[in-house]
Amino acid sequence: MQESDKPRLARFGLRFGVETVYMPELLKPAQIELRSLLFSLANGAFYEGAPPPAGRVAIDAIADVPDAYWLAVGYRRLGQRVMRVDMVERVAMLVRVAARQGQFKIAEDMLSLAGATREQMAQMLLDLGCVIVGEEAAEDPEKPALQIFERKRKARPPRTDKAPAPNQRRGTKPKDDRNAQNRKPKSAGGKPQSDQRRQAEKQPDPNSPFAVLAALKTKA
Repeated sequence: MQESDKPRLARFGLRFGVETVYMPELLKPAQIELRSLLFSLANGAFYEGAPPPAGRVAIDAIADVPDAYWLAVGYRRLGQRVMRVDMVERVAMLVRVAARQGQFKIAEDMLSLAGATREQMAQMLLDLGCVIVGEEAAEDPEKPALQIFERKRKARPPRTDKAPAPNQRRGTKPKDDRNAQNRKPKSAGGKPQSDQRRQAEKQPDPNSPFAVLAALKTKA
């Protein structure tokens, strides 16, 4: 997909997030109910407590409900929480902003947006590609230590293009000895042998009437 394709698809209501590709129009309560019904009919499984109540953007995960179901209805499981995909993008944005400084801790705005406890948020960060790199003692000695996170860097695919040789410019072909092979050998007189051969072939037949006329013209 080219970058110019995304604005075109966005005009049709498609949103390209960092974590998910989704359509906001399909995240409304009626559409979520319909998607849930279609998934259950196709897979022959109905789950108690799913989908989430209308208007709920995040709930605790329900046992035995597969991740494929949540994605089909417009939600995603992170740790032990299930969150609507557009809200997942908002939480992921807060994480990316915090990770720009390198190591970071769970902030209050993350907890408020996700509606999660610190323990739940820690599990959500692990599913968002973060790792625990250390701990820091809390100001209140009765509270648990604060975990320090870091966002994992995605490995870039290796480059397949090779740099041109130092003596070879872009758009030029390497020199070879083809010209030397195509050079015509010259005779002792300085003319190419092929030219001499062509001149010999042009000499008229001495028995032809044209040769006689040429001789008469020379004598005149």
